[in-house]
Amino acid sequence: MQPPDSGVFDSWDPANVSPVAAYLASDLCPITGKVFFVQGGRVQYFQPWTLATEIDKGERWTIDELAVEMPRIVGHVSSPAGRRHEVAPQPRRKGRSLFGDLRTRAASS
Repeated sequence: MQPPDSGVFDSWDPANVSPVAAYLASDLCPITGKVFFVQGGRVQYFQPWTLATEIDKGERWTIDELAVEMPRIVGHVSSPAGRRHEVAPQPRRKGRSLFGDLRTRAASS
């Protein structure tokens, strides 16, 4: 491997991330709780994940139950023979927050 040419911008140099990390840690930055991809002179923002569908048993699941039910929340079910059957995912019920539920459980523990 040859050393990089000092006159050419190296987009793979890990030092390219440092200014972004320093900015995010500075008092100048109003951004919190976000994820970015940095390569060379490019900075890209990852959009946050969104909770979409759910299954709720109200108690602990078994592996066998999850093997049947979890494929339904992503919109398909495979039969034991490996055939795929489309199933309409059920929307997440309004008024329930995964994180709110977790905070409530933690507070009551």
